[in-house]
Amino acid sequence: MIVIAVGPYSLNGKTMLSLRTDAEDTPLQVKLGHLAETIGKLGLSAAILMLIILIIRYFVQEGLKNI
Repeated sequence: MIVIAVGPYSLNGKTMLSLRTDAEDTPLQVKLGHLAETIGKLGLSAAILMLIILIIRYFVQEGLKNI
């Protein structure tokens, strides 16, 4: 057997190169991406709000102990 081409120059390599395409997002993936961003923003907002409420609660309780 004589090897005349390897890698992308062989028949198999040319076939594999022709099959390479950039993966495009489907409409469902785009919608799910937006949904994931929205859920992340809502979760972050809820965490920040909870932190602020707990900090206020802590200082109010500490202030009442000193009275």
